[in-house]
Amino acid sequence: MWGALFLALALLSSPEPVALLLAVAIHELAHIITARLFGWKGGGARLWGVGFKICYYGLHSTISRIGVSLSGCVVGIALYFIPFFDRELRLYSLGLSLLNLLPITGLDGGEAFIAAAEALAAPGWAYFTFRALSFAFAAVLWVICTAVQLKAGPNVTLLAVTLFLTMKVFETEKNHKRKG
Repeated sequence: MWGALFLALALLSSPEPVALLLAVAIHELAHIITARLFGWKGGGARLWGVGFKICYYGLHSTISRIGVSLSGCVVGIALYFIPFFDRELRLYSLGLSLLNLLPITGLDGGEAFIAAAEALAAPGWAYFTFRALSFAFAAVLWVICTAVQLKAGPNVTLLAVTLFLTMKVFETEKNHKRKG
């Protein structure tokens, strides 16, 4: 439900909703194709929590987890530099990719960080570090977004993004408590 609400709010507040939807679709398709190239079975993209999530089953190598996590961002950033595509699509792809690189749970950067941290250290330490990093990034983003809102005036898209990221941080807590 939250994912559909967030997506609807983002599309309604976007001056170019088709470009935004296409940027999201390309981003998620890059994850799906990369997962298939690594031999992952089942799953696909699902509207989950407050965004999309790629769901596959089984244990996967650290390299494949990082590769699948970052593939959408890599494609989005690369798409920005291809002048053939519409300017709005390129900008949405770049923005979506940069936002997704943040080390916050549920975002691509967070998934890559936790995969790398679990490979390098004990899972408890990896989770503690990741949780602290998620909270720190979310707090900094809240400060930046609040400053922008105070200076430039209310912006529904900016509010939606900050709420989305905050919900992602709290999703970490909920998922950890459920597993523990």
